[in-house]
Amino acid sequence: MLVIRHSQLLALEQDRQRRFAARVADHLRRYLQPETAHLSDPELHKFAAAAIQRGTAYGLETEPDLCKFCTLAVIFGARFDEDLPFASRILADPSVPSATQRIMRVFQHCIKRLRVEEQNRQILEAAGVSASPA
Repeated sequence: MLVIRHSQLLALEQDRQRRFAARVADHLRRYLQPETAHLSDPELHKFAAAAIQRGTAYGLETEPDLCKFCTLAVIFGARFDEDLPFASRILADPSVPSATQRIMRVFQHCIKRLRVEEQNRQILEAAGVSASPA
């Protein structure tokens, strides 16, 4: 009879989490290269692991959901869920039972926010006004 000890299961789970964080870090580096260029590979891996941990605290479990959370963390900041009040409200909303629906709502809200910011930048640029701080 094969016996798997608790310590062995724990080691397997830790390895699974490490490999997942590595895949997420690779994804972030590939698709968000300018935003991650300042991070070394070990720093990006640590960032991804921390963001995954934050995402799981909101009940996110699937790789696509956690990858979306990590993407938002790169674009809006490691603690975007605290810095953007709508994000934490949506992520913790008990009236939306599906974690996938919650992260999609946050993701869509953030995309809309980026589009508005870009439109505002273009309007200011067309008017000859500098949008960057002096």
